[in-house]
Amino acid sequence: MKKLTNIVFTRNRPLQFEGYLRSFYGFLPREITQTIVIYKKDLFDEQYQGIFRQYPDMKIITETDFHKEFCEVVNSVDTPFINFGTDDVVYYDGVDLDVIERAFETYADDIFGFSLRISPETLLQQDNYQSCGDIYSVNWKQAHSANAKYPFELNSTIYKTSLIKTILSSVSRKHPLLAKFLKKDSFTTILLGKLISTKHLLIAIHSFKNPNDLESNCHRYCKRCKNKLPENLYFQKLCASAIQINTVNPAVKNQIIPQQGLDIYSLNKKFSQGYRLDVDYLIKNKPRQTHADKNDILGFMFRLLTRN
Repeated sequence: MKKLTNIVFTRNRPLQFEGYLRSFYGFLPREITQTIVIYKKDLFDEQYQGIFRQYPDMKIITETDFHKEFCEVVNSVDTPFINFGTDDVVYYDGVDLDVIERAFETYADDIFGFSLRISPETLLQQDNYQSCGDIYSVNWKQAHSANAKYPFELNSTIYKTSLIKTILSSVSRKHPLLAKFLKKDSFTTILLGKLISTKHLLIAIHSFKNPNDLESNCHRYCKRCKNKLPENLYFQKLCASAIQINTVNPAVKNQIIPQQGLDIYSLNKKFSQGYRLDVDYLIKNKPRQTHADKNDILGFMFRLLTRN
């Protein structure tokens, strides 16, 4: 019986996407998880199609209208839990789903989500996290550290499906007449662009058009309507990290300056030659935080590639 729907976003990163899937299923097996991929087709489609064939039970959505397709996917989910993923994340540890389910049952009134991206070591003393037997909790409404006070995100936090549907219904909107009026490069758009930012124009037309917009809009909603939402994130240990070594969306720049050999073209060439992310290496050499820093990248990234 499937208990968790894993919704993954990917574009131009077949090597990293394959590593994400392999590492994710190492800790949350296919028997209990269904995966839906929202795939932005651009470069390297041949390599992507090879990965899709390796996972025939995945549902693949080739993106044409992100807003429409994402809403349809979420509204169709029939499992009790949802997890989101992006292709620059790798799992190197896990928490038993039985433990996660028990947290949702025991703390039903105050659990926002169960995070796989924080641990006591990644939090600040001011966060005042609490021990709850074999797991912990932190009040995201009063937290100080960046990860703890960011409740909604598209990586490695498990949510009740019902909560995600509630949040989505509050942030999802589309104004086709306004979109027609504010077409790109129209006189009206150019004139308004001198008064307000393009970002705010897009928000007025269409609440989100890509995963970055989706996450930021849902996050803003949670901050704005915190009194309506449960206050605690529960967690046990750090299980996954984003390894931001290249950029596929110019709207959000990675913290790590791309290194020679780590751009999307070089990594795709490696992938085509049979190289894969060495997940076992990461399991033995776990990153220390949710986003691998520059020292982590320079210290182990080139050693992460191994021939299949």
